[in-house]
Amino acid sequence: MPKIILFNGPPRSGKDTAARMFSNLFIGKQFSFAEELKNATHTIFGLNGIRFDHFEDFKNSKIAAFNGMSPREAYIWVSEEIMKPKFGKDIWGKRLARKIKEYNYSKYAISDLGFDEEALYIVNIFGPENVSIAQIYRPDCDYSNDSRKYVTIEGRGVKHFRIDNNQGLEHLKKEVLDLGEALGL
Repeated sequence: MPKIILFNGPPRSGKDTAARMFSNLFIGKQFSFAEELKNATHTIFGLNGIRFDHFEDFKNSKIAAFNGMSPREAYIWVSEEIMKPKFGKDIWGKRLARKIKEYNYSKYAISDLGFDEEALYIVNIFGPENVSIAQIYRPDCDYSNDSRKYVTIEGRGVKHFRIDNNQGLEHLKKEVLDLGEALGL
């Protein structure tokens, strides 16, 4: 059974960077809960083939391509108003679990956990002994402009870790290395 690390933190806290570091340092595969959401959103708005990072620098700016919404608002709208009401609050956990099963890695770093239901689905499929949550904290980063939150599923056998991203990339790398050591990697 693979080991899965779910990185959880507000926008701009360093989740993608920490997950990428983890994957590189411990030879794993990086995935995102939001990848399929962004694909679906781009399809709805006729933006097929446009890379997600194209919108990274202005993901909070309202733009015509998303009918006057910011990319972040459009992603939240599709997730919360279309997908979750129709397919359940754990839809992104289901989709991610299916994707993980398609690959043959021993470690996965998931860069954008934001909901209890996503985490619980992954835990139920892969077992609490194989899933850990790394919550990232960074000054001036919060959930005020986002639908996600810090996940709280304590008491289910899942290991929780805190990563402080407040002193630059070298410090973040040390925090990720410490995470790997705590997991016995």
